[in-house]
Amino acid sequence: MCPRTALLALLVVTSGCLGVAPSDDGTASTATSTPTQTTAGATTSYFDCPYYLSVDTVTETDVSQSDRVVAYENLTDARREEFDRLLEHESVELETLPDRWSAPTVVEHGGAHYEVVASTC
Repeated sequence: MCPRTALLALLVVTSGCLGVAPSDDGTASTATSTPTQTTAGATTSYFDCPYYLSVDTVTETDVSQSDRVVAYENLTDARREEFDRLLEHESVELETLPDRWSAPTVVEHGGAHYEVVASTC
């Protein structure tokens, strides 16, 4: 059998496996989902995973390389409360992710510099 014929036979045999499975009503369906939705000032995950903030002290070199540096005094009351919990527990769980923590951020507080990083599953 020539290679083209073998390839054609392989495609015909596997064509049912490569298609989209029909839904319960017999029509083809494709799954589309958006993993996150942005609302005014926060990001919400559609997955059942909370956001986690973690904090580490950083050096002056790290601070000079960061494009997001904020003084503790310039944080809103809610962000200060989250940051205070971070210093106490080293990580904090959040249901939504405020814009302030949407990218690694260095916070200047009490003569030290701390980098806050958010993660999720």
